Amino acid sequence: MADLEAPDLTALQDLRAHVQTVYGERDTEADKLLDLYRDRHLPIFPPGIKPHIVRLGLAADIVDRIAMLFGRVPQLSVPVDTIDPKERERSTKAEIGLDAILTQAEREAGGHQWDRFRKDLHVPGWGCLLLLPNRREWSEASGYPTDTEKPDLPARQTAYKRRARLPFTFRHVPARSVYPLYDSSGLCRLLIVEERTRYDVDHDPAFAEATETASSGKNQYEAVEVWTYLDRRWIVQATKDRLLGPALDHKLGCVPAIVASGLVSAEADADTRCGVSVLAGVAAQLKDLDGIATRMQSWMDLWAFASPIWKLGPGSRQRAV
Repeated sequence: MADLEAPDLTALQDLRAHVQTVYGERDTEADKLLDLYRDRHLPIFPPGIKPHIVRLGLAADIVDRIAMLFGRVPQLSVPVDTIDPKERERSTKAEIGLDAILTQAEREAGGHQWDRFRKDLHVPGWGCLLLLPNRREWSEASGYPTDTEKPDLPARQTAYKRRARLPFTFRHVPARSVYPLYDSSGLCRLLIVEERTRYDVDHDPAFAEATETASSGKNQYEAVEVWTYLDRRWIVQATKDRLLGPALDHKLGCVPAIVASGLVSAEADADTRCGVSVLAGVAAQLKDLDGIATRMQSWMDLWAFASPIWKLGPGSRQRAV
């Protein structure tokens, strides 16, 4: 499906249906692995009994141990194809500046963005970080100095930037909510992000009629499913039946997001390019272990006999009760 020239509601609805078809099988497998990681799966147990569910939590332990092998944040580099010491010095300063900017952006987003992104690379196997422009922070409307009549304009602008928030937002998006599409060279050409957001339906005209109890104040904030469309030019948000404001021309020339895969198998889908979870090869065994523990505990609940005592004899093991 081609990029949208001018995003409108009908085109976004068609694109949403398309990505749901492309990623349907991926989402089903991802839900199973995420349930296993979060201990929400249902172990196998004998029919006809009320089971005592036991989940050992081994999946989360495996993922956490593997995640510890990776650095907390990536190392950013600005390569230089010259031996000129001045160019190398500029490159070093640029790397330091980028690290500082991303550290500050992560702090403004509440922290732990890289940690969540790194875990997504292991379960379900891919991750996404959004870097969305927020030019209102450095605009005249937000207090950014632009008047040339007063002296020391550059100094006042520098002082404002030091205390103001960054002109972009940097945040992690759960991997299960991400739907990228790629071009023939393997680069992300557009991205759909599905999220549930709470809106003030009493004061937002777009959601004035979203709920019958809004006027009473009992349910002022309504959870709304929002789809964000991002490509190399546009950013636009929409619900299933309306656009949330006009499309933003971000003028970056690329999709403002980082979409990465974890483990990549030879059978990777060329359309989705999703990685493979580290739990994919051991999911069945982990479920079997939880099933064994569940059956043992269920049997102990049904037949509460005295626990056996095992004694070691001279040359054999003897069971005594």
